[in-house]
Amino acid sequence: MTDNYKDMLLEFITKQDLKTCIFTHSIQTNYDIMLNLVKYNGRYLEDASDELQNNKEVVLAAVTQNGLALKNVTKNLRSDKEVVLAAVQQNGLALEYVLYDCRSDKEILLAAVKQNGLAFEFVHYSYLRSDKEILLAAVQQNGLALKYAQEKFRRDKEVVLAAVQQNGLALKYAQEKFRRDKEVVLAAVQQNELALKYAQEKFRR
Repeated sequence: MTDNYKDMLLEFITKQDLKTCIFTHSIQTNYDIMLNLVKYNGRYLEDASDELQNNKEVVLAAVTQNGLALKNVTKNLRSDKEVVLAAVQQNGLALEYVLYDCRSDKEILLAAVKQNGLAFEFVHYSYLRSDKEILLAAVQQNGLALKYAQEKFRRDKEVVLAAVQQNGLALKYAQEKFRRDKEVVLAAVQQNELALKYAQEKFRR
């Protein structure tokens, strides 16, 4: 396959609807073509051969472009810290596809929740869900991550304030006592006036 033909093929493929593209075996196994395709859109990794889904350079290119491409990576590389970090730094929700041995790595978890606080949903180990630093990073990025917090943190004013200051609607997930706490309610409403519906009735009069 000549370089000129490869360039023409790449140009043609990238103009097609990703959902309707049908790849021949010769394309799925071609390192140069698939590497360039995943650099353009990491989702193309789904169409690569098993061998290329286990090729670290191809995989890194894919997850750097689209972290959720981690879903289509072999188990071997889903436990590779460099690959996993690249994925969660691009899209924190890629944490869902990280193998459990990497989910105990605090650096990876912090990178994920700093990119998307809702990734806290995929922090599975209880001792890490109890780590206040990780939760604070999550709610500071997306206050609605408070939904996934342990009950003890819904009673923690520092955590609740951080959450409602980022997204007032996080008041919905705070413990009842904070729905009547003037400082918390004010912070929530200043961020989003719709948060008032979650405050104690006396604030809605």
